Amino acid sequence: MESFLGMATERLATKRLPSTLKHCCPYAKTVMLPSWSDQIRSIRLSNKPLSSPGRDLKTVNSLPTKVLFAGGEFDGERFFYDNDADPFFPVETGDEFANPVTFPDKDGRRILISWLLSTKMSGSATFSAPRELLYDLSDKLVMLPVHELRDRCVNESRFVSYDDGRLNIRFEGRTLFSKAYAVRPEMKVLEDVGTVEVFINGGRENISMFIC
Repeated sequence: MESFLGMATERLATKRLPSTLKHCCPYAKTVMLPSWSDQIRSIRLSNKPLSSPGRDLKTVNSLPTKVLFAGGEFDGERFFYDNDADPFFPVETGDEFANPVTFPDKDGRRILISWLLSTKMSGSATFSAPRELLYDLSDKLVMLPVHELRDRCVNESRFVSYDDGRLNIRFEGRTLFSKAYAVRPEMKVLEDVGTVEVFINGGRENISMFIC
């Protein structure tokens, strides 16, 4: 097992996502999801309540992120949720992460790449860094940058800071993102031209956004 970026706590050590049985299905607001299961529904931009088998979802405008995930088992025909009562959860909580795709690589890793679509700068778009989907030892889904990029991650960033109980992303004196945390989160930051991607608490939460 490999811990994320040197984090030594067993709680955040990661394990490989099995190639069978365990699946993670990203749910995007504007994307028709795979047709291999009648359990999968498209979530579209609407103020109307959304529903899925066995439960009601909140309206799209109240969802915390564009993309939600559901974990469970796929038997070749149907997808069975780990948690039927509340199957959907976010990992990426930034506003600009959209339309992710996943694929296996030659080493058996499950890789995810997504669009980053700027909500502040009209027409700005790019790809996210490739991320590996894993389950940690507490069976929580995490997304981490692929190991080929981890030596580019930094603990501190001129754009990302934790001040007075809030994680802030700033550029040229402007606060672009601010979120309260009860305790200082473990952060790794991957900077690129015009974007930052923040991996929090061993990848349990990601925040990706344009800064310029």
